Amino acid sequence: MKYIYTFFSVLIILSSVTMAFRWMQPPPEACNNTLFAYGIIADCQYCACSNSGNSYYGNSIPKLQQAVDTFNARRVSHALHLGDFIQRDFVSYDAVEPIYSSLDSAHYYALGNHEYDVTDSEKHLLLSRLGMPDYYYDFTKYNWRFIVLESTELAFYSEEVHPDKVAERDALWAAISGDTNAKTWNGGISQEQLNWLDVTLADAKSKGQKAIVFAHHPIWPLTSSTLWNYQDVIDVLEMHDNVVAYMNGHNHAGNYAIKEGIHYVTFQGMLLTPDENSFSIVEVFRDRLEVNGYGRQDDFTLPFSSDNQAPQDILLDNSTIDELLPQGTLVGNLEALDIDYADFTELQFVQGAGDTYNSYFYIENNQLFTNVSLNADESPFSIRLQAMDCSGATFEKTFSIEATPTCTAMDLHVYMEGPYSSITGRMNTHLNITRHILPGQTPASALATPTPTGQPYAQSPWDYNGNEGADFDDNDYPQNVVDWVLVSLRTSTSPDSEVTKAAGLLYRDGRIDLLDNCIRLSDGESYYIVVEHRNHLPVMSHVPIEVTNRTLNYDFRTQNSYNTQASFGSKEIQSNTWAMYGGNMLTNANDFGYQVNGDDKILWFDENGTFDLYTPSDINLDGDINGADKSIWAENNGISSSVPR
Repeated sequence: MKYIYTFFSVLIILSSVTMAFRWMQPPPEACNNTLFAYGIIADCQYCACSNSGNSYYGNSIPKLQQAVDTFNARRVSHALHLGDFIQRDFVSYDAVEPIYSSLDSAHYYALGNHEYDVTDSEKHLLLSRLGMPDYYYDFTKYNWRFIVLESTELAFYSEEVHPDKVAERDALWAAISGDTNAKTWNGGISQEQLNWLDVTLADAKSKGQKAIVFAHHPIWPLTSSTLWNYQDVIDVLEMHDNVVAYMNGHNHAGNYAIKEGIHYVTFQGMLLTPDENSFSIVEVFRDRLEVNGYGRQDDFTLPFSSDNQAPQDILLDNSTIDELLPQGTLVGNLEALDIDYADFTELQFVQGAGDTYNSYFYIENNQLFTNVSLNADESPFSIRLQAMDCSGATFEKTFSIEATPTCTAMDLHVYMEGPYSSITGRMNTHLNITRHILPGQTPASALATPTPTGQPYAQSPWDYNGNEGADFDDNDYPQNVVDWVLVSLRTSTSPDSEVTKAAGLLYRDGRIDLLDNCIRLSDGESYYIVVEHRNHLPVMSHVPIEVTNRTLNYDFRTQNSYNTQASFGSKEIQSNTWAMYGGNMLTNANDFGYQVNGDDKILWFDENGTFDLYTPSDINLDGDINGADKSIWAENNGISSSVPR
């Protein structure tokens, strides 16, 4: 059984629903698994400059490389650097940015105060150099909202890029004069950005998303490193119960506090100490964050509220499938909807109303597959599914799967001896083009009697009741049509094994068109193919032919058909060209379709000298019964078909 995330966009609802809150079995095991993980680095603060106290600026390159290698090995979803990527000098980015960019996953930045230890003209290049979308921004991963603030917005060092915020900065600076955090290396956040934060958190809440906020400066607890207007940010965060944590750098020694259920984590700076590193991987679970520290960084477990709601819906993006496809065919993609932030939901079949065809399907990798080859005659197929979330709450829904009939392509060709011309290598179309006496046509001669509409095999001895050609007129016959033939399929050579029969048009090149007949066969099945005509011996494929890619393909023109030592198959009318024997005019039901003999000659004798008749005695199908037809009969007199009757 496979487990799936439950936070995608709503698709069409396919059927009525039933909600059930039942503890049928323990919650899915995946509920104890990490949802995803991301990397955190704070204060790389590199420059090619002398060390200062316990700050080792030049030693950050191998530390950064170790962090990136660890993130890649752990396959984090993304990583964030929480400000002060360099100590000073714009050229410092050239040494560290390529290392951070070698991360296999996405990487993000928050701006720190040391980002601005460059020339005023270079300050305008920070966003483009770091590939940042804006000074503050947000992004979503696995239905979690990550919000990156610009805590350097109201600051003396950033005045060059935020000249419109100078008055607001000065007012804030005056308001905190003398406070512990009134330091020029700190900064503040504008009212405009606070409004954006409020709207972004509300949007995340509306989408069932938990949120984590990131910035360079800490906002709690109050220290000399804290953001100037820290309380304004806290007030916004505490208005939204989907905020899990606020994470920052700046204070190289690190810190931790919790206030009103929100975790405030200050990560230790990478630049401290000559060789001991500091970075983190944060694992996200459905009820907690696990901060796994490397080097000097401490570990933290950050629990949060995970009030549960049952799944709200199960969606299937497709409920129609062609019939007769093999077992294991994909029906469609399944999705369980749950407004909880990142709940795992297990989908399974369940007993109840609508479970009739559960055994015909199985679920794998969030997808519904067939467990059998479906037949449209049984359609629709009703199944019942259950979604169970990590708290054991369930939701059930029935689906109706439709199997649509699929027609097998019949790629069949045959020649008939009578109308075949060795000069053209094709059969003539005189009945159709010259005489206009095929069923339903208006004869070319005003003296001729029209042939009744409909395929010609409804009469004895065929007694085939198909309605092919019932409404045909002159416009329905393509110019290269020769006549009608009757095609049937058998699972064995015995006529008792016949599974289907259809009338179709025979074209001068030997192609058979079964018109709109939908013959439904499964790939891998094999059939003997039988072709019959009004005045030619029937032929049957020499072996059963397998249906492949929904196509039944056989060419009687290129090989001898089924035959025995005592009877015949096809006639080789030219080298390597085979055709149905002509002359079987079917005058006697006793030898119908199986032997050319004197009974056939009787019909020819009665009609010799007539024309514009659609009659079996016209063996060469030219609309004129004469000696040419008798010659074909005479040559084949005594020939019998091997097709079992």
